[in-house]
Amino acid sequence: MRDYFNIFNEIVELMHNDYAGKDEKVGWDKPELFRSRIIELMDSNQLNDEDFYYLVDDYLSGFKDGHLIWIANGGAMKNCGFLVRRYDNKLYVVDVSLDQTIVKKGWQIVEVDGIDIEVFANDNRRKLKSEILEREKWFCVISNANTITFQLNNGERLNYNVQNYSFKRREPKYEMKMFNDKILHMCFEDFANPDAILKLVSQNKSLMEQTPYWIIDVRKNGGGSDSAYYPLLPYIFSKGETRKSDDIYFLMTERNCDTRVAFLEEYSKNLDAKEGIQEYIRIMKTNRGKGFVKIDSFDSVMRSFDETSVNPKHVVVITDIYCGSSGDQFIYDVKQANKVTVIGRPTAGILDYSNLTSIKIDEVFHLMYPTSKLGNVVENRFTYNGIEPDIYIPWTPEHIERDVDLEEALKILDSLN
Repeated sequence: MRDYFNIFNEIVELMHNDYAGKDEKVGWDKPELFRSRIIELMDSNQLNDEDFYYLVDDYLSGFKDGHLIWIANGGAMKNCGFLVRRYDNKLYVVDVSLDQTIVKKGWQIVEVDGIDIEVFANDNRRKLKSEILEREKWFCVISNANTITFQLNNGERLNYNVQNYSFKRREPKYEMKMFNDKILHMCFEDFANPDAILKLVSQNKSLMEQTPYWIIDVRKNGGGSDSAYYPLLPYIFSKGETRKSDDIYFLMTERNCDTRVAFLEEYSKNLDAKEGIQEYIRIMKTNRGKGFVKIDSFDSVMRSFDETSVNPKHVVVITDIYCGSSGDQFIYDVKQANKVTVIGRPTAGILDYSNLTSIKIDEVFHLMYPTSKLGNVVENRFTYNGIEPDIYIPWTPEHIERDVDLEEALKILDSLN
């Protein structure tokens, strides 16, 4: 049997010493409760990789940080092949990621392992990682269930034995296209490839400068690098405007610096624009082992805007609970621009702690965790519930049938003509 007890202690030691939230979240994790459970299961030879994965995931939930990512063999332990969102006391299938499953978009889940959704949610609040119904995270819960009960479109019920599949990463979409002669529609599903986004901006420079209204869709933006969206900011901000940013503190432990340097060197190997990364690597090497260090932002060139474009005259940005990390930061930034209206749902809310590093625990398990924090958390002000849009549009099952958010964006822009 794998030495789960010592593996768990290694994770606790890391969280208490290298995790950027270690000072604000003292006592949040209760590791002694999980140690007792691990010892109990190991003594009876009942602990395996799957059970251990979910025990650690539960332990990490105590930190209330969506930037803590616990990985087994490259992903979550189980993958049911589809995503759901809750509305009232039903879960609706909103995306099917695999062809192998019989599950269809729009199907409704009314029971999990024979338990009503409301009752199940109340009994498993910690696993759902949110007190807000609309922000509950059901993927791991459904993937780990034995059976679920679907209600089909014709009203019939179907008992379904949950299947599990290998993870397949989808290629992110970066897109610009004219919606009509006055509106340019953009979609960025992450900010992980600065070169690709810069190329897209360069190729569409004339369209961007000539089109009076923009719609930017970042509803599924999983983050990446803030610098990836910087080429958009001189268009989004007007002349004379400034972009404010919070203080940021990097935890420069030896482990954090070593792993971050290795990660960034590999990440930037094939990037054209790597000057900022190289400067950050130099700073980490200089401050290795010095604890928390406040670092001036590398993006000072994008704090004030003296050279801007006449167009767009107005921008509607569409966001959602899946817009996280650099996606969170993008929404935080563009909300400061007068010509922007943000609509949709609040973002993922993982902005407080960032700049992740990855630790290989053993041949199966990896842990990714943040190495920096914003100044607001020092004052115990957290953004668990995301960056609020200017216009809140609650998610409903209608979103499955039609793009309610896009329709609202078009109404806003039509009113400006």
